[in-house]
Amino acid sequence: MAAQRYWVIGGDFSCMDFKTLRSGTQTILGPFESREDAKSEWKRVSFEHKSSATARFSIVLENAA
Repeated sequence: MAAQRYWVIGGDFSCMDFKTLRSGTQTILGPFESREDAKSEWKRVSFEHKSSATARFSIVLENAA
């Protein structure tokens, strides 16, 4: 069984509905071996973008088949 891997993804969206990323702002960070490590990175990157209401980042778990 493979270990679970986590990623932090997101960027700056075109509006507050958070459906369309602005070109060139896409961010993919990871992989992280634990959710705690991913959460730490999520906090860091979210804090860096705290002044942008249209920036959003999420932690996702890689789908292991």
